[in-house]
Amino acid sequence: EVGEMARAFDAIVGQLHAARDAFEAMTAYLKRMAAAATEVAGGRLEVAIEPAGPKDVLGQSARDMVAALRRAQAEVQGHREFLEQQVAERTAQLEQSRQSLVILMSNLQGMAYRCLNDPDWTMEFVSDGALALTGYEAGALIGNRQVAYGSLIHPDDRAAVWNDVQQALDQRRPFVLLYRIRTRGGEEKWVWEKGRGVFDEAGSLLALEGFVTDITDRKRLEQDRERLIEQLQKALTEVRTLSGLLPICSSCKRIRDDQGYWQQIEGYLHDHSNLDFTHGICPECARRLYPDIDL
Repeated sequence: EVGEMARAFDAIVGQLHAARDAFEAMTAYLKRMAAAATEVAGGRLEVAIEPAGPKDVLGQSARDMVAALRRAQAEVQGHREFLEQQVAERTAQLEQSRQSLVILMSNLQGMAYRCLNDPDWTMEFVSDGALALTGYEAGALIGNRQVAYGSLIHPDDRAAVWNDVQQALDQRRPFVLLYRIRTRGGEEKWVWEKGRGVFDEAGSLLALEGFVTDITDRKRLEQDRERLIEQLQKALTEVRTLSGLLPICSSCKRIRDDQGYWQQIEGYLHDHSNLDFTHGICPECARRLYPDIDL
C-alpha cells in the first residue's frame, strides 16, 4: 500500500510539474504575443510572430494579421510616395507660375490689385508697380497700413468712382474708370483703371480685382489738342473771306458794294476782311507821275 501511495504521489507531482511547465510556457507565449501586439500597435510591423504549433490558432491569426498589415502598409506607402511626388510637381508648377506672374507684373506700367469694396478701397494685394504710380511701397497700401488708396483719389472724383464701381457690380460687369490721384509727393496724376468683382458660388461679393495705370501724359496731350482745336475754331470764326464776283470799274478801279456805292478798293477790302494797307508807289507810277525826279 505504501508503494502504491508513493507511486500515486509521484504521479501527482509529475502532473503538477507538467502543469507548471505548461503554465510557464503559456505565460511566456502570452508575453511574446503581448509584446508583439505592442509593436504592431506602435506601427512597427517588422515584428516576427511564429505560432507555437499547428494548433496555435491565436498565433496563426496574429501572424496573418501582421502580414495583412504589412501589405496594407506597403500600399499606403506607395500611395503616399505617389501623392508626395504629385504635390512636389504641382508645387514646382505653382512656383514657376508665381515667378512668371511676378515677372509679368513687374514689367507692367501700373499697379495690379485686389481690394475690398469699401470707401477706402482697402487693399489685400498690391503689385510693386504701386511705388511708381503712387509714391508708396506696396506694403504701405495693404490693409491701409500707412495710407488708404481711397484717400489718394482726388476729392472731386471720389463720388463718381464709387458710383461707377457700384453700378458695374450690380450689373455683374467689368468697370473702366478715368480719375485723378494725388501721389505721396503731391503730384496730380490721371489714371485709367479696369477691374471686376470676384463673387463666390452663392453670388456674394468677395473682393475687387483690377489694374491701374498712369495716363497723365496722354491726358495732357488730349487736353492740349482740345485747346488747339478750340483756338483754331475761334480763329476760323474771326476770319472773314471774300468770295463770288466783285463789280469793279475798269477805269478807276473802284468796287461797287452791296448798297450800290462805289468804294476805293482799299476801303472795300478793309470792310470785308482783316486786311490793312500801307501805301507806297511802284517804280512805273513814280516815273510817270514824277518824271523830273530820279528815283
